[in-house]
Amino acid sequence: MAARFLILIMSTVYWRVAMDKISYQEIDFLIPVHRFKINFSYTRQKRMQFVREFLLRLIHISPMKPGQIATYFGFSKIELNEAINNLVNKDELEFSDDGDVVLTPLSEGYFNKSGDSPEMLAFFEEFKFLNYELVGFNHIKFSEKEDNRLGLKLKVDNEIIANSAKEVKTVFQKNFLKYFHDKVLLTRAIDREGKQPHLYAMGEVMMRGVHILRLSNQFSIDFDGRPIERSDFSELGDSSSMHDSITKKLSELQKPDNTEQVLKSMDEETKKFFNTKTFFDIKTLVQTRVELLSEKNNHKSIPFVGAIYLKQNWQLVVEQLKKAIKSNTKTDGEKIPELVWIAPNDPFWGKSHRLASCISELIGNESSKGKKAQRLYNTKIYLPLPAEQDHKNFFHQIKYDYKDFWEKNMSYLDKGFSDGNIEIILLPKSFVAVNYHLSRPDLLPVTFPIGFISTDIDTINNVQNKIETFIGANVHRSTKLIESGFYPTR
Repeated sequence: MAARFLILIMSTVYWRVAMDKISYQEIDFLIPVHRFKINFSYTRQKRMQFVREFLLRLIHISPMKPGQIATYFGFSKIELNEAINNLVNKDELEFSDDGDVVLTPLSEGYFNKSGDSPEMLAFFEEFKFLNYELVGFNHIKFSEKEDNRLGLKLKVDNEIIANSAKEVKTVFQKNFLKYFHDKVLLTRAIDREGKQPHLYAMGEVMMRGVHILRLSNQFSIDFDGRPIERSDFSELGDSSSMHDSITKKLSELQKPDNTEQVLKSMDEETKKFFNTKTFFDIKTLVQTRVELLSEKNNHKSIPFVGAIYLKQNWQLVVEQLKKAIKSNTKTDGEKIPELVWIAPNDPFWGKSHRLASCISELIGNESSKGKKAQRLYNTKIYLPLPAEQDHKNFFHQIKYDYKDFWEKNMSYLDKGFSDGNIEIILLPKSFVAVNYHLSRPDLLPVTFPIGFISTDIDTINNVQNKIETFIGANVHRSTKLIESGFYPTR
């Protein structure tokens, strides 16, 4: 009861907070990053020590005899000689023919106008290690944790990669003062007076490593079904080049309009939300969801919008898992059921770090807790194979993306369920989640998932019968691939 109440509160809060938009997809974009050692030199104006500064200021106003200087400062003869001789040795003071102490051309350059404090020019040579993404060449903070699992890789031309050091040199010169003010460059030029440095010269720029930047992006629509413009990335100073590259990538991956095809397979309850004018009646769907979650009696079916692994949707799955564990009544000798997750054949599915977390959560809940813990189910994820004949690269990527569970928990299908347009998560006798993946490139930049989660036993059994027949006929059994070690036997 408490868990259900928590789901209700979180779900209701989510929809109220996002009153103007609904997130339906999340994609992590993976961008190559180069780490550079940048050598550079710079100058800055530097304040002087008290005695030195005021002695030069005094002489700048008017040349003086040594005795006049001693009287003004209250110097002893020894102190006077030490002060004057020190600046004479620095080529900042000299004696005129009539014995006056005067400024040299060097110290004259310390002053802009009469009465100003003298400032000398200090020269520094330094190097810094900085990281730049290769799409827009924005400086970014470095993170060791990022990898290229479960995301969409943005392509960068080989010519850009080869000439990245040259581009970084230009970008660094252009943004030197900005880096200084943003404290990207914590150089010796930062002092109590806040004197800003001036770039003097660029040295060698050397690439010192290759990394990955992961940018997560939520795709959203308003309640009229219209796409909401993507927000800028907080990690980047300028997101324009990145947005251009993302738009190009999404356009390359988009599937043709499959609305008519999906509607033929769609259940009648979900189909009720379909609207020929606005694609789907999102407002009514959201209201229905909130109303059902607020009911005291157990609801049998809850609609949802978006990828099943999105936070607001995955909470529904977790709730049903916990109920299944709590009500586990499996008898000795009873076959352990299989929790089936059939992935769609969709280029945008699973391109988020959230997917790995969700799979781990399923596996982590396979057994009940306590002294008499029982195995509740075994997790099996079915991925449709790509259309190309050579699957070598596909399996290599699978082994990398799903490194923690690919060998035990992954299987493969010769084709996707319902032409790859439908995704299913099913635990026998407990629940089923069905997600329809609609492609409308004329309206939305990425696939639009919409579906429901149900505890209705008739619905569960109906879907179970269909997918068991489908899996039996389409599970991939290539002996050659199995023996080569690209994927395990079932």
